Parts: sequence; C-alpha cells; structure tokens
Amino acid sequence: MKKSIFAFTIASNDSVINALKKIDSNKVNNLFVIDSEERLLGVLPESVLRQCIINGGSIFDSISSVYLRKVVSIKNTCLIEDAIELINSHSITFLPIVDSDDHLVNIVTKQQLSYILLQDIHSDLNYDFSSIDENEFNNSIFFRPWGGLLDIYFE
Repeated sequence: MKKSIFAFTIASNDSVINALKKIDSNKVNNLFVIDSEERLLGVLPESVLRQCIINGGSIFDSISSVYLRKVVSIKNTCLIEDAIELINSHSITFLPIVDSDDHLVNIVTKQQLSYILLQDIHSDLNYDFSSIDENEFNNSIFFRPWGGLLDIYFE
C-alpha cells in the first residue's frame, strides 16, 4: 500500500475511538476499512461513528459491526473515464482504487480528477494522485482548450 493512502485506512478490527482519532488528525470524513492483507472491505464515514455512539455504542467497540460493507470502488486497470463515470453516477467525492485481488492501491477524489483533466495530464489509475497540490488547484485559473478562461473554485 502506498504510504500516501495509509492515513485514510483503518483495520477492520480497530476501535471506534481510534477511527475518530484518525479522522480528526487527517481532516477526512471517511476511512477505508481494510483487512490484514490490505484488501478493501468497506468504508467508515464519520457519520456512522457518530450514530454508533448516539445509539449507545462505546468508543472502545470494534468498528467491525458498524462500517459500511457496500463501497463503490474501481480496478486499477480501468480507465480514468470509468472513474469519472462512477464518481458522477454515484454522486461521491472519492473513489478507492483496488487491484485484481481487491487490495487497496490508490484513492482518487473528484477534485483530483478535475485537476488532471483541466491540466491535460495523461495518466491512469495508478497515478500518484497525492502529488496533486489541492491548494494550488483551489485558486487556479485554467485556459479552456476551446478558448477563454475557466475559473475553478471548489469550496
């Protein structure tokens, strides 16, 4: 697993409190749940953790009973266009990328895909998306291929 995506993962037998700490320290709203062989098992939104505690769960409980097992993912052999279609059709902002054995190998966000398209970067789903400086992207002005300027602001 790439070091850049480790911060966005958690083991399936880890605790609610550890998940909350990881979400807080990484400023993310979701973690990808993996097994001991780094296969993608599901996703753990912060809202699910909050609901677990509201419903009487302990912060020391395992996340194994609360994470969402249905997660939209894509194989790393697919095309960038396929990733865009999945993100748009499922109205999601991130997409885990897995290999043929369902090992989590990469993560791409909607914003990163937009950047790649606007910058005309030729890549595949094995690209190091973490190398994209999203702060630069938030304040960039791009030339449209058909002429004129396109101002991009993602809040």
